[in-house]
Amino acid sequence: MGAFLARLWARFTEFPIKSKPICFHLQKNFMSTGDEKAEDQEIQTDAYDELQKAFIRKLTEVGDKRDKWLRENFTQWDQITVDDLTNNFMLLASEENGMMDFKKFCCFLDSRADTSSDHLREEKFKSMDSNDDGFITVDEFLLLVYNYHPLDETEGLRGIGKSCFETAQQIRNVTLLSTGEQLRHGLF
Repeated sequence: MGAFLARLWARFTEFPIKSKPICFHLQKNFMSTGDEKAEDQEIQTDAYDELQKAFIRKLTEVGDKRDKWLRENFTQWDQITVDDLTNNFMLLASEENGMMDFKKFCCFLDSRADTSSDHLREEKFKSMDSNDDGFITVDEFLLLVYNYHPLDETEGLRGIGKSCFETAQQIRNVTLLSTGEQLRHGLF
C-alpha cells in the first residue's frame, strides 16, 4: 500500500511541472528521417556515374550535329516547321519499319492540297529513296518536302515547302494564345 501511495504522490507532484528535455543536437543537422546529415564532402563517382556522363555527352553531341544539319539544309524553315513535319511523318509512317512508302507520301501531299501529277510525285520520291527499297526515312522526307518545288531566288519557298512553313506559323500563333483567347476565337 505504501508503494502505491508513493507512486500516486510522485505522479501528482511532477504532473503540472515537467521540464523540457535538453537537446544536445540541433535539428538543422538532421534530415527529416532522423538520420544525421553528412557533411558537404566531395561527391564520389562510380562507374555508373561515368557511364551516365558519357551518355549525356554523346547525346548532346548527336543533338548538336542534328541541329547543325537542320540549319544547313533547311535555311528557310524554323524548328517549328521541322517538328510539325516530323510529327506528320510519324503519323503516316509504317508501323513495321518506321518509314514512309510512296502511297503514304501521296496522302501527305493530298492533305496539303498539292496538285502535282502522279508521275512527278513518283519521280521525286524515287530520287530521294537512297536505297531503292520503296521507303524513305524522316530525314529523306524532310529533304523531299523542302526540295519538292525548287527555291525561287526572289520568293524563297514555293509550293509544298511554303505551305508547310505557313501551317507551322499558324500553329505557333495558336500556341501563343492564352486559353481564353483560344476560346474567344472558337478553337475548342
